[in-house]
Amino acid sequence: MSFQKRIDHVGIAVRDLETTLRFYTEIVGLELKDRVTHTNGIIQLAFLGFNGSNETEIELIQGYSDKLPAEGTVHHFA
Repeated sequence: MSFQKRIDHVGIAVRDLETTLRFYTEIVGLELKDRVTHTNGIIQLAFLGFNGSNETEIELIQGYSDKLPAEGTVHHFA
């Protein structure tokens, strides 16, 4: 059995999804790959990456807490 060694994505909990999306797309240069509302109807998710690649993504997560720092906090690695 062989395992692929890579990070699939990093989840970052953010307070303001729109502001954070602008930062990652306009400043960092990532592209928005997908955006969805969680099945609970509260949590918003946005997935970003480079050049249409299936490599490591950033998953932005809004809705866990409105007390997060402006820069967000790492929620998980997958």
